[in-house]
Amino acid sequence: MHDVPFLSRYEKIPFTQLVGTVFVERMADFLMLIVLAIIIISSQFGVFIDFFNTHPEMQENFNNLFSVRNLIIALLVVAVLVIAYFVIRKLLLHKKNEKGNSLIARLKLIKLNLIEGIKTISKLENKWYFVFHTLFIFLMWLLMLYVIFLAFEPTSHLSIYTGMITFLMGGLAMLAPVQGGIGPWHFMVFETLFIYGIDKGDGKIFALIAHASTNLIYLIFGAIALILLPLLNNLRKDLKNKAVHG
Repeated sequence: MHDVPFLSRYEKIPFTQLVGTVFVERMADFLMLIVLAIIIISSQFGVFIDFFNTHPEMQENFNNLFSVRNLIIALLVVAVLVIAYFVIRKLLLHKKNEKGNSLIARLKLIKLNLIEGIKTISKLENKWYFVFHTLFIFLMWLLMLYVIFLAFEPTSHLSIYTGMITFLMGGLAMLAPVQGGIGPWHFMVFETLFIYGIDKGDGKIFALIAHASTNLIYLIFGAIALILLPLLNNLRKDLKNKAVHG
């Protein structure tokens, strides 16, 4: 979400509309993670059984997460949000003053922009480009991790398939409500490597190197992008002005 304000500012696209497109992107990432999980778990079911047998507390936490109580709580939260939406909407509609009407108009505009952003998935001119880039991004994430597998001597003998499983377990850890997955990601990675015979000490070092180097790359190239974005936008404006004034 941190890139939305910059894109909104430089591309002159409404903030809420960009939030809708980000939602679509995150849903695509989530679906990719589910597909990857189904493929890997179905082919390496024994590995996951070993993992949960080694860590019964993880199985207990997993069962608690999807317990009947939590499902009821989730449904109640959704119900409260839906009721709150209609109550607030009804209260706003009953406001007759100018301020109330402007507020209603503004909320409607936010809603329309958000929906418009979500609808971008159905309006893509090149839908297969979107699919291709989603797959390409996941492939690059996997290769970023596997390069460290090859560079780190204790894990250099492990196959790309082991890298995929480690990547998946780390991806599941990112679902934890922790900034950047710090902690849960490291735990899932070194415990997964332990199943494949990697010493826990080496696994912790690997997890630290992999997580730190990946985030360092994000920071470096993100900073470069922030520097280049206004420069490229100014260059584009200059070229457009020259084309107009001939």
